[in-house]
Amino acid sequence: MYRVLADFYPQGGTPQLIAKSLLVGAGPQITVPEPPANMAITLRPEPEQPIVGQRTMLFFDLSPAEGLEPWLGAWGHLLMASEDLLDMVHVHPKWEYQPEVAPTVQFNVIFPRPGRYRLWVQMQRKGLVNTRWFDVTARSL
Repeated sequence: MYRVLADFYPQGGTPQLIAKSLLVGAGPQITVPEPPANMAITLRPEPEQPIVGQRTMLFFDLSPAEGLEPWLGAWGHLLMASEDLLDMVHVHPKWEYQPEVAPTVQFNVIFPRPGRYRLWVQMQRKGLVNTRWFDVTARSL
């Protein structure tokens, strides 16, 4: 079973996220290579353990950060999905990227329920889109 997500913003409309499940039969096993990358991205959440219903600041430290470019109208894109794929959030960075201040891009999110979430972040550097994923667990107070 696969979960397919379509995230779009129609001209003159509002942002939309459509999710559908697909069932496919068994087939040959395919090895997918790691996507090319030209920078390292590490995650520093604050608080370190996110709390459900409260703002979590996600700081992504970039190395090297020089050459970061806007991609699809933003300095970065973050997709957050709960382990059961019921909760999904797409956000852009909280602030404009300022390389002279720090090689860091900040996203702010609120985790809706306790549990494990997968985060995918995408940023473009020197024409290459870098994609990284991280697993984060949110807890109740």
